[in-house]
Amino acid sequence: MQLGMIGLGRMGANIVRRLHRNGIECVVRDRDPEVVAALVVEGVATGAASIEELVSALAGPRAVWVMVPAGIAGQVVAEVAQHLDAGDTVIDGGNSHYPVDIERADSLRPRGIHYVDVGTSGGGDLRPRAGLLPDDRRRHRTGAAPRPGVPGPGTGHHGRPAHTRS
Repeated sequence: MQLGMIGLGRMGANIVRRLHRNGIECVVRDRDPEVVAALVVEGVATGAASIEELVSALAGPRAVWVMVPAGIAGQVVAEVAQHLDAGDTVIDGGNSHYPVDIERADSLRPRGIHYVDVGTSGGGDLRPRAGLLPDDRRRHRTGAAPRPGVPGPGTGHHGRPAHTRS
């Protein structure tokens, strides 16, 4: 399994490390190339110089996690979406206000791009992307159904965030 991560602050970089420990290959991008280089040297990720390069390095269906502040999350999600295809997933970790998450999900749905809003409060519609979280890998490998009762976009405050799972 692969995941693209954009935004390598404390949370983004630590999510990449945790995913790597769980056998998930990460391709990473940050506005600061030194942060990208540090994770590459650490051996936990492959670096990308642009969003286009990051998306191109992922096998489909692709999942790209945008871990940037809410104020710029929309701009970054829009740029990522320009490079995605139907069946791909954008994960927004920017903790955007829920009506904005609903609008983003609605804007990507006609193109067949899934949107998962996790923010700091967690949540999102995980049903289209079984196996997205490390502890869901067993369900994905065995063909078991995704977790029942996961709420849709804009309800992130109801779910437990992936980055706080052990």
